[in-house]
Amino acid sequence: MFGSFPNSHIYSKRMAEHMLILNNVKNIPLVLLRPSAFGTAAYEPMPGWSDSINLVLGASLAVGLGVLRDMRGNGKLIADLVPVDFVVRQLLVTIPYLINQVSAGGPSILISHCTTSVLNPCTWNNFFAGVTKY
Repeated sequence: MFGSFPNSHIYSKRMAEHMLILNNVKNIPLVLLRPSAFGTAAYEPMPGWSDSINLVLGASLAVGLGVLRDMRGNGKLIADLVPVDFVVRQLLVTIPYLINQVSAGGPSILISHCTTSVLNPCTWNNFFAGVTKY
């Protein structure tokens, strides 16, 4: 544990955000996009696209190939995965939104979260069941 942060990854992201805000003396508009874990693309450039195999994508591949048949964990928990193309779309939308906000005299920083757990929940059991269907 790193204070109130669960791991070094989250701690370092928070530290980087803090330094960006603290050192933004010229008041340059900033978008801080906070996505949850990335998954493969839902639509663009094609469904299932990814340019790497890491973490969840590696586990998905191993399950899909039948190499990994059992995994420790609570399958009833929500797998908060966001398709990579959704994250890109959100970033492309938040930039002009922030520009309009600044032009209207609003704040020059926008913090945007890109997650799915409440709006479109999917358990780990359902996620891996979908992987093995194809």
